[in-house]
Amino acid sequence: HLNVYYGPDTPIISGDPKQPIPVGSSVIITCTSASNPPPLYQWFLNDTLQLTAQQFTINKIIKSHEGIYECVANNSHTGRVSSAFVNITVTDAHESSHLPAGAVAGIVIAVIVAMGMIIGLIYFTVTKTCVTRGSGSSGLNKMNSTPTYYTGDKGAENQSVQEEPQYSSPTFKPSSPMSADTTINSSTDKTVYALVNAPKR
Repeated sequence: HLNVYYGPDTPIISGDPKQPIPVGSSVIITCTSASNPPPLYQWFLNDTLQLTAQQFTINKIIKSHEGIYECVANNSHTGRVSSAFVNITVTDAHESSHLPAGAVAGIVIAVIVAMGMIIGLIYFTVTKTCVTRGSGSSGLNKMNSTPTYYTGDKGAENQSVQEEPQYSSPTFKPSSPMSADTTINSSTDKTVYALVNAPKR
């Protein structure tokens, strides 16, 4: 009967829990390595020996259980040692309900930027509205301004008068009646001018 000693090979850790692990949960991790004879298993947490067994059980995990776990397999017949690592993180229920400081800072900055953009948009809209109304009023005032008239008096030439136009209804009467038989000679037609003076108000 031939007995061959070998190993241990690099251990395989099973039962690696989903990270992070909530406080109060149960964790079971197992270390397996091919070796003859079966190796001695030891568990270390942050380089401190915790347990000598193939399986490591934590019934109610707490924050102090957090860290890097190392499984060391030792074969005294071959003198070989192999190891494997697993990192376990533990989270508190209260901590998981809070946002990280970086996320909070990002949200605050985003809110400040958004508020600045809204204030700027409101200021731009109000300013544009005021300018538009001012331009419309100025144009209306120009349209409603009193026109300038020039009198026909010789002594007031080139002198502007700010007043409203005067209107009059002239009446023309013939100097002598004309009979129906009166014939108007086109060669003797004369141009008649009438001077109309509009009374001032």
